[in-house]
Amino acid sequence: TDFSYENDIYCSENGSVLPILATGFTQGGQFSSSAGLVINATTGEIDVNASTSGDYTITYTVSNDATNCVLAGQGSTSISILSSIAVSIEEDCVDGESTLTASPLNNSFDASNATYTWFDANNNEVGSEATLNLTDYANANPNAVTPATFKVEVVLGGCSTMTTIVVNRLSCGAIPRGISPNGDGKNDALDLTGYGVVTIEIFNRYGTKVFAYKGNYTNQWHGQSKNGEDLPSATYFYTLQKQDGSSATGWIYINREY
Repeated sequence: TDFSYENDIYCSENGSVLPILATGFTQGGQFSSSAGLVINATTGEIDVNASTSGDYTITYTVSNDATNCVLAGQGSTSISILSSIAVSIEEDCVDGESTLTASPLNNSFDASNATYTWFDANNNEVGSEATLNLTDYANANPNAVTPATFKVEVVLGGCSTMTTIVVNRLSCGAIPRGISPNGDGKNDALDLTGYGVVTIEIFNRYGTKVFAYKGNYTNQWHGQSKNGEDLPSATYFYTLQKQDGSSATGWIYINREY
């Protein structure tokens, strides 16, 4: 009398589902459940679409049949039917890293039991947790530009939904105030990967432009002049423009005393 269904959770649009019968399952019994679940008593097929949302226990009962040597028995299993699931995406800046987090909308599903798959604009799978780290994505994809589109598919049992978001940044936090270009791979360049910078100009303290870059800026400036020569240790000033139309100015110190 043991049986189950493929999923423990279904959405109302899932249609009909049949039970999975255990080896040696005794035929001739009756399936039953509480009011609201539309179930075929003979086959155990559930019309999910016609059923009311809720939690159900399905019971299979076999009556004693001495003629056919069948002993009475009973088995049961439980399922839940949801009206639908919906997800919202929240953008945040955590410890200087830009993130996206998928959350249940209106408590429509249990977040801890769901699975998540993130995709970028090229439909590449880029994450499998509720939270996607955009800064990690930007570092792995230095040619990525903003605005950037991401979507998340959330699956819970037989339910699934997909939501899309467009972001204007892949990194956040303060722009670095100094670089030490000594070739050790640490803080060698002004790294603005994911900030969406399309133009940057750098000036010395006298206001002379010493470097400029136009395009998808990531980390092209490592303390060199526009002629490629190493600039001396000093404070320099920058102005930059981003793909979203915003701009920023500030200063940065080159430290060659190491």
